Amino acid sequence: MQNLHNSVSFDPQSIMAVSIAAFADGREVVYLNINREFLNEKGELPVDVMPDLLHPNERGYEIWGRTMQPVVSEMISSTRAPNSPP
Repeated sequence: MQNLHNSVSFDPQSIMAVSIAAFADGREVVYLNINREFLNEKGELPVDVMPDLLHPNERGYEIWGRTMQPVVSEMISSTRAPNSPP
């Protein structure tokens, strides 16, 4: 019997993203993948953003906040109709 783990590309992050994104309804639950915002020009996660490569530091949280701000602002906007997509 062939080992599927060796023959199929297995990307836990992609599986996790798809699983989490499935909860998004575009109205009350919004999925925003901001992973690329943390990467440098080489596509690497720099330690000056996440020193342990998992938890953001102050700079990482600044990137996070700046990236999420437009979506959050739209979601809480007084002009947005209740239960309408952002």
